[in-house]
Amino acid sequence: MWHDNHPAIPVGYEWHSKVGSKKRPHKKKKVYTLSGTCVFKVEVAGKPGKATVGFSFKYAIDPSKGKKTASRSAAPAVTTKVVLDG
Repeated sequence: MWHDNHPAIPVGYEWHSKVGSKKRPHKKKKVYTLSGTCVFKVEVAGKPGKATVGFSFKYAIDPSKGKKTASRSAAPAVTTKVVLDG
């Protein structure tokens, strides 16, 4: 699992990740899950709080074809939550 923390992210920032490496290559046809979560401060009707946005999707790589392919096992999932203080 990999984690990163940014104190300030500009609008339009594109989430990115690198998967697999020479030391830890992908296993042929194994289904992996890639996910991300972003928590940020919000203000709704004058009340401060935090919003959480997340996503996850499954993928598999078939090295014999030399290309990445989406897994047929599940559609991408997106979650959102807003919690206001007090």
